[in-house]
Amino acid sequence: MNINRVILSRKGFDSAAGKQASPIFSDNTLFSLPIPQKRASPNKYGDLFINQKSGEEAFIEAGVGKNLSLDSFCHYDPMILPEIGLFGQVGNAQGILEKRGVGVGDLFIFFGWFKKYFQKKSDCHHIFGWLQINEIIKGSDAIINYLKTINVEHPHGYGDLSSYSNNTLYVGTRKLVDNSIEMEIPGFGLFPKSSSELILTNKGSSKSIWKIPFEGEISFGMEGVFMSQVTKWHDQSNNLISSGGRGQEIVLNSKKNPAIKNWAINLISKNS
Repeated sequence: MNINRVILSRKGFDSAAGKQASPIFSDNTLFSLPIPQKRASPNKYGDLFINQKSGEEAFIEAGVGKNLSLDSFCHYDPMILPEIGLFGQVGNAQGILEKRGVGVGDLFIFFGWFKKYFQKKSDCHHIFGWLQINEIIKGSDAIINYLKTINVEHPHGYGDLSSYSNNTLYVGTRKLVDNSIEMEIPGFGLFPKSSSELILTNKGSSKSIWKIPFEGEISFGMEGVFMSQVTKWHDQSNNLISSGGRGQEIVLNSKKNPAIKNWAINLISKNS
């Protein structure tokens, strides 16, 4: 098993779903608020307990408005539990992952829009978790059957799934593995605290301007290191990119640029 691709995967509250940032508490605890879900889901916001904080505490910290309540259903995904890590994807976003050859061994790095609500001008794109792929389950029927065997409810295998085209569930490895060597690092998890290393946004810039945190040749396009239609150079001389647009999945080819893989492994090792 090898980490041939690192996928920066945008999740949680955004300007359309939730309409605000997830909170970073004053003690630097991270709490990624899942997007709302209109139809029934296994979880409501009041059920959430992440990094020793409750959904109620997160709502209060972020000042979540009247459009949502603790009784509102949420799409809790990625679902990172002590015993298993699960992440579902569908539709065009799943098509991007398939087109770019994402498979077993590849590593999701989850990020989203975060803010310190007690501090002005603190909006940023912040990494909050990870999952290395151990198994890929395709199709709603197969996902439902798998979830029954592990006795876990997940939004990609719950209720009416007729709108979930190309429904796919990614299951995390127990330990991080590369070059068939198992490391003493969890294969999935959530970062408990904010740190400068987990912030993608370039200091002093708008949240969608990132400073690339690894070295090596960077290019865009199907065969490039960055393989996404929503990324482009902002300032190549200073290694800044623009991550604008609503794209969910940015696939980085770590086989062509091993510095990407090394960055991701070190990030997890130092901050988990």
